[in-house]
Amino acid sequence: MSTGESAEIAEPRTYSLEKGEELRFEVENESVQCQLIEGKAELFGTELRLEQKYTFQKGAKVAVFTFHGCKLKLYGTPEVEYVASETPMTIYLNLGNSLEGLREAACKEDKHGPNVLVAGPTDVGKTTFCRILLNYAVRNDRIPIYVDLDLGQGSLTIPGNIGAVVIEKPADVEDSFQITAPVVFHYGHLTQSKNTSLYNIIMKSLAEVVDRKKHNEPSIKYSGTIVNTSGWVQAYGYQSILQAIEHFAINVVLVLDQERLYSELVRDLKSKPAIKVLLVPKSGGVVSRSREFRSEMRDQKIRSYFYGTTAKPLYPYSFDIPFAQFTAYKIGSPNLPDSCLPIGMKSTDNSTKLMPIQPSSSILNHIFSISCSSSEQDLDKVITTNIYGFIAVTQVNVDRQVATYKCYSVSMLPDERQNLEKGGKIIMPPSALHTLTRLNTVYPMLFKLSNKDKNRHTHSGVLEFIAEEGKVYLPYWMMRNLLLDEGSMLHVQSVSLPVATFSKFQPQNVDFLDIHNPKAVLENALRNFACLTTGDVIAINYNNKVYELSVLETRPGPAVRTDRTESKKSLESRQSIG
Repeated sequence: MSTGESAEIAEPRTYSLEKGEELRFEVENESVQCQLIEGKAELFGTELRLEQKYTFQKGAKVAVFTFHGCKLKLYGTPEVEYVASETPMTIYLNLGNSLEGLREAACKEDKHGPNVLVAGPTDVGKTTFCRILLNYAVRNDRIPIYVDLDLGQGSLTIPGNIGAVVIEKPADVEDSFQITAPVVFHYGHLTQSKNTSLYNIIMKSLAEVVDRKKHNEPSIKYSGTIVNTSGWVQAYGYQSILQAIEHFAINVVLVLDQERLYSELVRDLKSKPAIKVLLVPKSGGVVSRSREFRSEMRDQKIRSYFYGTTAKPLYPYSFDIPFAQFTAYKIGSPNLPDSCLPIGMKSTDNSTKLMPIQPSSSILNHIFSISCSSSEQDLDKVITTNIYGFIAVTQVNVDRQVATYKCYSVSMLPDERQNLEKGGKIIMPPSALHTLTRLNTVYPMLFKLSNKDKNRHTHSGVLEFIAEEGKVYLPYWMMRNLLLDEGSMLHVQSVSLPVATFSKFQPQNVDFLDIHNPKAVLENALRNFACLTTGDVIAINYNNKVYELSVLETRPGPAVRTDRTESKKSLESRQSIG
């Protein structure tokens, strides 16, 4: 049948389908409409309404099936359109009826309904098959839980995560299921191989949430679960299928199309006779998807999360978050090879360790999940807690960069580092150096330190980047100036300061001026300082005694850098002690 050259000029085509046939078409660019004009038909288990036009957008692969015979009208120009008489829909219906029989038995015996896992390689129609089984369950007044473990082409949320949702009504013909309040766990990669430990942890956590939901609502308990899996069925991909079977207490495994996977599961589940493994044929309408098509579909899924669809648009709200209020983590860090460790010591598994991310331009155009965990004290709970949703970083103002740390005096350092009290420099975590280097920060690295609660601030340089992540260590005199306690929150902002041309001090100890050549002592002590701030009371050490001096004035501004340069002689000669 000729279909014309474009959707605008293509004449509508009418197809008469016999019982057990289906109309298949694929949408490439222009949208295509389909209308049921006579009889009964369904799309992946959802019944079509008479005379209603359904619109399918770019990338849609559609198969309208009839058990009774029907007439359909097609508008537009699909890439492919044809009628197929060989289809597995009758087998799928029989499977749906068998599962309904298990649900009825579960109601009578007050037991769990069938927990079904769908497995198979890529491009066999697993997600569509799950949609069909869920639709048949809902049409029988059931409310099953749908679990999607497919990271690359997830149907519940943004790719790279897993989740579950209660299905209460049939899927929309044009837009799949209405996803209301799904439970989603953050993973952050498109394949399980990127972090197998994390994947197993969040899969187990999701299974626990699903189990609690069933115990709280008997109707969901009797309806059971449909679990969709990824298309990786070898190596760890196969192991993750076995883990999912265990975590979700699966009792029915449906393998689409691949006899090898079916045989392996039968072999490995032989010791568990309560689990039934069945080989199910795939639909002839399933087509292979290119890598480019998969990537485009992932991008489309992300866009639809924030902006909705053509039929149901969304209008996301943009807002600014100060760096000081932004606490971000990356899950997992590289493990040191054993060859880099002392003899006899083995590396620890850091695959689920949370590493703080310092806000910078590197987070631009990244998507962050928002954890439901409220415990910063116990970060282990973050990965086992579901998320609220996602935010997209569309702009970063690096010039206003501010990071937040918990601050401690140098006396709290694990090693003896009392020499740090002799100057005006702090110790920061390694991630700060990584961020500053990436931002091409001008040397020397100088920082404004602020206690927002007390409206106090000072300035400092950095001595080393060896602190634990999320912490900084300060000289005690600096903490006292800022009115900080051990563990208080400190805002640290990278700044640039002018070179000092003049600075004036007032000793707080009357015997300081009795020292032989006090100006020389001061100038020598200031070599351990990177900058000075007017109003500070600094501490210097001389002959095992601590002397405090008030900074009365600095020029050319209220905060200056004091590093030694070629003009230092004139700088030093103009210092005065008042």
